[in-house]
Amino acid sequence: MDKHVSDQIVWSLADRLEAERDPIRRHALRTLLIEEEDRFGEAAERLDRAEAHIASSVFRIEELEKAIAHRKARGADVGAAERSLALMKEVLGAFDVYRTQLLESLDRSPI
Repeated sequence: MDKHVSDQIVWSLADRLEAERDPIRRHALRTLLIEEEDRFGEAAERLDRAEAHIASSVFRIEELEKAIAHRKARGADVGAAERSLALMKEVLGAFDVYRTQLLESLDRSPI
């Protein structure tokens, strides 16, 4: 499978994970996300990809936090946005755990 296709699958899974409310489906999507990342490339390459996903997630979270603060200041209901933010943070946490596993794997690898 080509790297571009794999990237598209990963981004699609990450988007679906952010939107999914069912904990069983969330677990399945998180598992698929990690498996798809593992299918492509060596540990160092996967680490680069995980860090790109983390950077993107951090940016999206920051933007949503700003939007929530702006809407709250105007007195708008932000319940749905806050739930989406919590899900996005969960996805970020999954990528962070994955990055930690990759770093540990690289530390154990022979040079």
